[in-house]
Amino acid sequence: MTDSGRSTGATDRAREAAKQLVESVYELTGGSMSPSLERGWKVLVEPIELLKAPPEPGDVILIECTTGYVVHRCLGMVTLGSPPDERPPERVVHVIHAGDSPSARPGIVLASQVRGLVRAVVRPEGKQQLSLHQLPLETQRRLSRFRSRWELYARLLRLVDSIPGLHRLLAGAPARAARRSLGIG
Repeated sequence: MTDSGRSTGATDRAREAAKQLVESVYELTGGSMSPSLERGWKVLVEPIELLKAPPEPGDVILIECTTGYVVHRCLGMVTLGSPPDERPPERVVHVIHAGDSPSARPGIVLASQVRGLVRAVVRPEGKQQLSLHQLPLETQRRLSRFRSRWELYARLLRLVDSIPGLHRLLAGAPARAARRSLGIG
């Protein structure tokens, strides 16, 4: 009786592991990661809870959005704060991300929206996955410029947050200027 209990437990654990593996595989339906990842390829995602460290720039991540899931490349992380007049001031980590496609628009999401890190790619025979450094030079430059602008924007916001009352005095001017320079507003 004990042996059958063990085999049932082992079977249950195997089923649970298989279920988790199936739930961690996503098929790409868009082209924002082309040419490094193509539509129809499948990615195996390691859940964020199992990671020992947060995603680093260059990692491919899975993001949960209001419209579903998006696979993009992490460009960096920034910590932004609330206006100093809010008590207590809150620091919130955001992830800057973008697709590898020249037409992909970069964005920023809360770190809590990152669901995992792409660990493996299942692609049709003969297709190769490209890393960040294998992408076309123009795509690398575009992603690098965008990341530099976001880092500058984050430093500016930290400066504004550190001076009491400056946030109200500027009335959102730094954010508007940064959005204009990034082409997102």
